[in-house]
Amino acid sequence: MPESLGMPGAAITSPPDVAAVLEGLKDFQRQTVEYVFRRLYLDDDHVRRFLIADEVGLGKTMVARGVVAKAVQHLWHERKRIDIVYVCSNGDIARQNANRLTLPGTRARVIPSRITLMPKTVKTLDRKLNFISITPGTSFNLRSSAGTAEERALMYVLLQEPWEFRGVGPRKVLAGYSDFDNFQWSIDRAQEVDLDNALGEAFVRAVSSDSSMRERFDGLCDELRYIRHSSRIPSQLYQERNAFIGDLRRTRACVCLNALEPDVVILDEFQRFKHLISPKETGVAVLDEMRDLAQQFMDHPDASVLLLSATPYKMYTLPDEATSEDHYEDLIQTLGFLFADSAETAEVVELLGQYRRCLMSVPQKGATQLKPLRDRLQERLLQVMVRTERLAASEDRNGMLASAECRELELTAQDLRGYVALQQVGDLVQQPDMLEYWKSAPYLLNFMEHYKVKDAFITRCEDEGTCSDLVEVLSRRPEALIDWSTFQAYRQLDPANPRLRSLVRPMLDDPLWQLLCVPPSLPYYRLSGPFPAPVKSGFISTPPQY
Repeated sequence: MPESLGMPGAAITSPPDVAAVLEGLKDFQRQTVEYVFRRLYLDDDHVRRFLIADEVGLGKTMVARGVVAKAVQHLWHERKRIDIVYVCSNGDIARQNANRLTLPGTRARVIPSRITLMPKTVKTLDRKLNFISITPGTSFNLRSSAGTAEERALMYVLLQEPWEFRGVGPRKVLAGYSDFDNFQWSIDRAQEVDLDNALGEAFVRAVSSDSSMRERFDGLCDELRYIRHSSRIPSQLYQERNAFIGDLRRTRACVCLNALEPDVVILDEFQRFKHLISPKETGVAVLDEMRDLAQQFMDHPDASVLLLSATPYKMYTLPDEATSEDHYEDLIQTLGFLFADSAETAEVVELLGQYRRCLMSVPQKGATQLKPLRDRLQERLLQVMVRTERLAASEDRNGMLASAECRELELTAQDLRGYVALQQVGDLVQQPDMLEYWKSAPYLLNFMEHYKVKDAFITRCEDEGTCSDLVEVLSRRPEALIDWSTFQAYRQLDPANPRLRSLVRPMLDDPLWQLLCVPPSLPYYRLSGPFPAPVKSGFISTPPQY
């Protein structure tokens, strides 16, 4: 397990065992590690930002761990201290994945908390290797709330002596959402913590350098001194106090971020906080401030930024969706961050435009120019991103899936009559190819919605002059529609589709229909009721024995 930042431990005297990290990776993961590391550190035109966009479930975190291992080994003799910053949207994920990223043979320290709590959790970043795990919502969103009582209590302790606190006013200012009396308990606990002196002194210097901060603080102390209960603070004064606390938190976050000297910054599922990489101002003060704080360490001259996401930009949007959800602009914004150069980004955007125009003109001009354009575009994108699809993750390109023979598949004469009827209807409404529709589902004319063929069918039915042909077809081929008398009598309907029939039989003949979820292959407890049945029936694989 990784060591807590505040705990003593043996110094790291040698770089991590990279071979041990890579040994646990699959071939395609190891190839990705080698390529990404080369693009970040070895190539003459190496980049500082790179995206790993492997499909869901292909182990992006383990690939990132391999890249971190090779980066640490590469930088070991060049840097006095190596900081790895891991950013994700959720605190629980941050703690879990920070542990997974920790390298074997090291006693790396992890900060699974807010960046503003570094004076408490960090006893000087002087180790050779440090892992810092943070979340944007708690570490960068500072003006929008007064933070936690723990944060405010630490600020009270740090400022108490240099600002010469007197009376109850300072406690009431920094109490935030806490009750005045209860906040004293948080202060007492904070005073027992062995805080990092360097970070504490840097915070005091930063906040004291702005004379207006002290003036605002003294004014708030005077206003709050005679208010006995926190619930009686006037609305305007309440907002002023929270704004002051937000400024204190922002100053401390800047100080703590300055203390970091990140060598690798990992943004996991970054699309959940994409405003942090936005190349332009959003117009929303809170988001712009969060972006500025994030850029403070992502733009560190020694930092390499590694983005992880299976969906780095929205793949498709409809015209009536919000303008903020434009998939093309989303792609360009991501490319702009990765290239960090407007000229290079513009070059790729132009290639995308050429490729689109060439693709659309294939029926008229042929595909001669398409492949060279594709190759140029692929070459440019590979400079800053890679993606492994599940189909390409194995040598036989089977997507790491096992084929299961469907023994219950049965095609009946009634199914074929239903297809003939559906095709005749399709011919009448000028939709000639109905085979794929028929293979997909039964009773299509009853259940289809928002398909052109169904819309054309309804339009023709509503026209007395053209509906007679449809009536004749459906009268001769009733298999195309649900038998209404059977439906109203709650009698069993024929599946009317080989695929549905193959699903219905095992689900209803066995107790599988009773399951709300697929049972686990390796259960913690002995399963009972209908849950053991899926293994016996072959619904799921027999669990291995250990």
